[in-house]
This record gives sequence, C-alpha cells and structure tokens, in this order.
Amino acid sequence: MNGSLAELSEISLPKRIGQALRYIRESRGLDQGELAKHGHVNKRYISELESGRYEPKFSSIYKYLRAAGADWSDFAEEMGWL
Repeated sequence: MNGSLAELSEISLPKRIGQALRYIRESRGLDQGELAKHGHVNKRYISELESGRYEPKFSSIYKYLRAAGADWSDFAEEMGWL
C-alpha cells in the first residue's frame, strides 16, 4: 500500500485493512468471486472486508490471506508494519 504516514493516519483502521487485503488479492490476480470460492465464503463477505465496513477479527483476516495464497508477513508489509 502506498501513502505517507500522515495520509495513512487519516484512514480508519478497517479501511486500511481493507485496502491491504484488496491489494494482496489483486496482486495475485484474483477477483472477489475467485477468492470467495477459495475461502468458502460469499462474495459479499469479501466486498465488506475490502470496503472497511467493519473491523475484522484476526481469524477473518487469516482466512482471507489463506484463500489468497498469502501470509501474515504479506499483510504486515502492506499495512506498513514491516
């Protein structure tokens, strides 16, 4: 995810998480439907995670990452934590 720390601090945590997850999905060439199929969830759930409508549980993030073929280090890097 690109952006200065000042820009990132203006974005809510759920939105930042959603942006990071969307970037990970897109960087792996998956659309929301494909990811939903891999993760055994519906497409609306993926959309809600990526839009930042709510703050997801760690287990939801983990399930998303597994479905995308990613891991915590990919997520942490996109969040700017590494």
